[in-house]
Amino acid sequence: MENRWLPIGSIVKLGGVKVVVAGYQAVQKGRYYKYIGFVYPIGLYSKDEIILFNQEKIKEVLFEGYKFEHFDDVMNSLEENYKKIMEEQGL
Repeated sequence: MENRWLPIGSIVKLGGVKVVVAGYQAVQKGRYYKYIGFVYPIGLYSKDEIILFNQEKIKEVLFEGYKFEHFDDVMNSLEENYKKIMEEQGL
């Protein structure tokens, strides 16, 4: 899968689980994650149901969310921040 940012609302397969993209850029226990998601179609019903994942875990994009008029500008900014974090972590 190409290394691009998916819009919020996109639905992806992580293994056998469908996940809806709900946000970007999270850090947990010192590890950076590109995406924040929830099991689809259930959504968020408990803080324990938040799924943090990176591009390489995505097996398939089932649906691509809405791209607003400034989507590319926002995603370019996220990508710059992502690269900065990866450099700081030595990845």
